[in-house]
Amino acid sequence: MKILELKVLRGPNYWSNYRKNLIVMKLDIGIYEKLPTNKINDFAKNLVTTLPSLAVHRCSVGKEGGFMSKVKEGTPLSHVV
Repeated sequence: MKILELKVLRGPNYWSNYRKNLIVMKLDIGIYEKLPTNKINDFAKNLVTTLPSLAVHRCSVGKEGGFMSKVKEGTPLSHVV
């Protein structure tokens, strides 16, 4: 992966008119663009070991642990980022 651009925005902007501070990152995820998280060895386990609070993150599922259920099913790495 390679960070192509990183910006810190303050106030209304293209992506949000209610967030006061926003970080915008343009990222090239390379070979991982077409590789879902369930196809990356030990990805879910290593992710929750590194960031334990993700184990209870709700995500789009709307229930505790929803994010990790998506990671285990297989979601694009861009969603994780």
